[in-house]
Amino acid sequence: FSVASNESRAELSGVSLSFHDETVGKNTLVLAATDSYRLAERVVSLDDGTTNESVEVIVPARALSEVSRILGLFRDDVDAEKRLEIRLSEAQVVFKNGPVELTSRTIEGNYPDYRQIIPTTFNTEATVRRDDLIKAVKTASLFSRTGLFDVTLTIESGLGITVTANDTSRGENTAHCAAVVSGTKNDITVNFRYLLEGLNAVDTEEIVLGVNDGANPCLIRPKGEGEKSYLYLVMPIKQ
Repeated sequence: FSVASNESRAELSGVSLSFHDETVGKNTLVLAATDSYRLAERVVSLDDGTTNESVEVIVPARALSEVSRILGLFRDDVDAEKRLEIRLSEAQVVFKNGPVELTSRTIEGNYPDYRQIIPTTFNTEATVRRDDLIKAVKTASLFSRTGLFDVTLTIESGLGITVTANDTSRGENTAHCAAVVSGTKNDITVNFRYLLEGLNAVDTEEIVLGVNDGANPCLIRPKGEGEKSYLYLVMPIKQ
């Protein structure tokens, strides 16, 4: 969902698949997607015996959506093959799950070095229940400005997270949710649609939200065992 919707930069219309990524380690597959406004990264483990060659390909988003649909069809079948085999050849990739195979072209070009924009330290961090934050963002977003879809998150120790939106024709709305906050008081304005898509992709009860200031991206990670397997970055709307 984080890929670019147009193909002016072809590489951003696909998902980067990096096998045995040197930054993450052997026996890993790193999937990354960005449209320059937000970034999603997911790390999954590869089975032992997989070719140990470090390689990166860019796969069209539509192909991966179809792979996801195929896997979903067999999810509840106890006899279905539980592993997905990925075969790479020049300019093509093949996904095989049991009797089903899907072949797709790959996208030429080099994926941008996105890791350089991912912050590693934060002035403010908040641990919050994912469902509570989603509810607060949805409530406030009803008053966001049309076309801008902006909501402001104010994070403060003792007060948790306050989500506000203000439209000249519809008025203002404020929603609160409890959070454990460390660091200084901070606020950031983001596109609520982008924020919700990232939150909906997390499967833990709690998430950690990291913010430095209103001019730099905020980072979302799951809280708990999966914290290193997923990250979501949202660029701010600069006022």
